[in-house]
Amino acid sequence: MLVYLLAIAVATGSLSVFLAAFFVPEIHRQNDFLWSGVGLLYALVLWVTAEQIGGGLLLGQAAGVVFLEWAILQMLRSRWLLVPTEQRSAQSVTLVSKLADLSTLQTWQTIIKNLQIQLQSFGKKTEPPAPKPPITQTTAVLETEPAKTPQPADPTTPEPPAPAEATATDTPEPAPEQTGDSAQTES
Repeated sequence: MLVYLLAIAVATGSLSVFLAAFFVPEIHRQNDFLWSGVGLLYALVLWVTAEQIGGGLLLGQAAGVVFLEWAILQMLRSRWLLVPTEQRSAQSVTLVSKLADLSTLQTWQTIIKNLQIQLQSFGKKTEPPAPKPPITQTTAVLETEPAKTPQPADPTTPEPPAPAEATATDTPEPAPEQTGDSAQTES
């Protein structure tokens, strides 16, 4: 699997040298077409022989690809710096400034973080939210309870005696309350 990634990296670097002739002509040199072709051939050889490469050979190829990519990047940067600012076209300046933004560590960290978030949510099934019931306008009718009418007293229960007028020395005793159940059990 790593060999395929190495092949893609080599092909990307070689194509960037090739396409620089069209998008940033100020940094193009005569032999760039030849060397981009050699890089694409190397990427093709890596792709075809990916199943046979393993162990120490894989480690050596990875080191070679990293060095190759670093060399291509440094070459293109030094060529850009050698071009006088008066000879730089507006299209080239815009393109190089956008590519320079990609080379910052913070940009790559943001890209990797977004990819991690997308990959984590990729395998999870998300259920669509339950549809909300439609809002309808209704008028609420407030029902009031009818006033309670006093119940007639049960004729079998005697009424408590009226309290006598209390004097300062007398302590009134509370009248015993009787309910309908206690009255029935006493009689």
